Amino acid sequence: MPLFHTDRWAVLNQYDQPFCEYDGIDNVDNSAQADVPTEPQEEGRIYAYDKVPLPNELTLVLLFNGDYTKQNAAMDILDSAVKNTEVFKIVTPERVHENMTVVGYSGSRSATNGANSFAVTVNFREIVDAQITVRTAQYSPRNPTSAPKVDEGRKQPSVLADLFGLG
Repeated sequence: MPLFHTDRWAVLNQYDQPFCEYDGIDNVDNSAQADVPTEPQEEGRIYAYDKVPLPNELTLVLLFNGDYTKQNAAMDILDSAVKNTEVFKIVTPERVHENMTVVGYSGSRSATNGANSFAVTVNFREIVDAQITVRTAQYSPRNPTSAPKVDEGRKQPSVLADLFGLG
């Protein structure tokens, strides 16, 4: 049985608890992209290779009604989240987005929604863990005397070699 119901919306912290006391989620925009790296080659040609997925980005609007203490607490949590590396889980009906961190937010309050209603647009980006393998190179130098002798080119004859017939 899955941990989350598909009809629920939530922004959860590392303990699977709502990360702040919001009253609702109004809007969710999800973005997934990839890049194809290119390198310049001879004669102005470009070499394109592979495809590199970029981290997913998600923007959502959190709604707060009435309670200014709750709104201030949420802003404090968002201020902290922008400055640290805490990751969140965002649950939507179609998917659970893991390892999402807050990269920005903006708030708005308008008279049309009531002066005490507060909407905060929060921008999340996926943190992708790289799996790095460390290997140690084996260095085994050869004995310098085991190398074959190399002809070093034309030699200058010496006076001694001419006298004794060694040249």
